[in-house]
Amino acid sequence: MKNGIEQGLFRNDINLKLISRFYATGINGIRNAELFNPIQFNNLEVQKNFLEYHLRGICTQQGINYIETNIKIKVNNNE
Repeated sequence: MKNGIEQGLFRNDINLKLISRFYATGINGIRNAELFNPIQFNNLEVQKNFLEYHLRGICTQQGINYIETNIKIKVNNNE
């Protein structure tokens, strides 16, 4: 995360200790089959959406642009 801040991709006003714990807690949470029943929710979709949700919260506009460009490239390559 420090590298991302230095590169201007992540906001420099985030509390790294808190954000890393938020992320770890979220990752453990999305593995909970009672909350995210695999019959109802595709595991890969849950992971992708969680990661995008997390990144959009900590990214600068430059970082968001990077995400959106890479998501579009990946989506277009999978078509």
